[in-house]
Amino acid sequence: MIKLKHFAPLLIKFIMVFAVLYVVAGLFYEWSFSSVLWTSIVLTVVAYLIGDLWILSTAGNVMATLIDFILGLSILWILGNVFLDRAVSMVREPMISALIIAAGEWLFHKYLVERLDRHEMKSRPMLGK
Repeated sequence: MIKLKHFAPLLIKFIMVFAVLYVVAGLFYEWSFSSVLWTSIVLTVVAYLIGDLWILSTAGNVMATLIDFILGLSILWILGNVFLDRAVSMVREPMISALIIAAGEWLFHKYLVERLDRHEMKSRPMLGK
């Protein structure tokens, strides 16, 4: 179960992903609001669990950002083809959205590492006291 310490980072990540998808896929490529919403939820959860909690802690920011880009591109392409009644090219809305999200992820990872490290330091008992 995801602890409460993950609520704020998940919310921030969701807002970032949703904003990018709403502008790129929703406004420019006419995805429906529900398609943008569900795709944002799926991408946020999957990328947070794999890219942020697993890869970021083991391989660092560069690898986590690359994994987030690949996950974003794949999920956007797959769900775009599921939700829309037309074929979604991997080069258009998924690629543009995944690149913008990956740029945001680079900064989000810096925030996340600092936040979770600070939280872990506060929750550990001090030795010798």
